[in-house]
Amino acid sequence: MGPCDRTACVDVPALPLQLLLRRQPDWVEAPVVVVADDRPQAEVLWVNDVARRARIRPGLSHAAAQSLDVRVRAGVVSPEQVDEAIEQVAARLSEFSPRIEAAPRPTTPRQQVEGAPGVFWVDPSGMVPLFTSFEHWGHGIRRALADLGLGATVVVGFHRYRCYALCQVRQGVWVLDDPREG
Repeated sequence: MGPCDRTACVDVPALPLQLLLRRQPDWVEAPVVVVADDRPQAEVLWVNDVARRARIRPGLSHAAAQSLDVRVRAGVVSPEQVDEAIEQVAARLSEFSPRIEAAPRPTTPRQQVEGAPGVFWVDPSGMVPLFTSFEHWGHGIRRALADLGLGATVVVGFHRYRCYALCQVRQGVWVLDDPREG
């Protein structure tokens, strides 16, 4: 990769939580957690903002989460379901670039939290003539993933991990123009 070559990070944040909410859309206003398995002592792996405001955090047991908020809704999202979603996202991203790399796939529920399921690096080289700008390209990716029922952040920059870091603190589409920015 040359000094001015572009790279992009596409982050589908909290992918297992998004999959659970896609499966249970009526839970969107409730405190929701993804748990490792279907038992009271199962570890909480992912939490939505409503649960977070109730002081529910990953690492608690399902029973402890319920003691903090009796309205908590919990569900299991298997590594196989995450893997299937990663394949669906990669297939959709292939409409925007022939070069896509997914973060390593989780094989256990714990790795769903420790890894980065839903993070993709996409090569935007040569896409501007097709999409008129990196901004349009990024917004096209977000729309395509929204059609799958998934939210995403897209950062186009110059350094892979800087783009990833920006995806963790920003939402929407961001295009960096200066290689020193990212």
